[in-house]
Amino acid sequence: MVAALCCTPLVLLETRDDAWRSVSWEAWAGLVYGATLGMVMAMALWGRSLHRLGPKQTMIYIYLEPVSAVIIAAAVLGEALHPLQAVGALLTFLGIALASSH
Repeated sequence: MVAALCCTPLVLLETRDDAWRSVSWEAWAGLVYGATLGMVMAMALWGRSLHRLGPKQTMIYIYLEPVSAVIIAAAVLGEALHPLQAVGALLTFLGIALASSH
């Protein structure tokens, strides 16, 4: 709350000259979706995982976030996947498997 009170005036000053009318409704819809439904769903799943698996086991899966972001970027945005990213994903899966087994 304190950060919002401190930063909001600065953001308003910086963005007052932006062309807000040229932002498409699709962009606004994406922002609202990501800020509400997407976040609510993520927090609900996170809370459920904490309850079912416990904090230690749940925290291990936070390392899947970058891997899923790369996969989603490739599928949705057409980003190129590189061999080094595949190696990173495999190492991530290996680390999660090792951490889950202890």
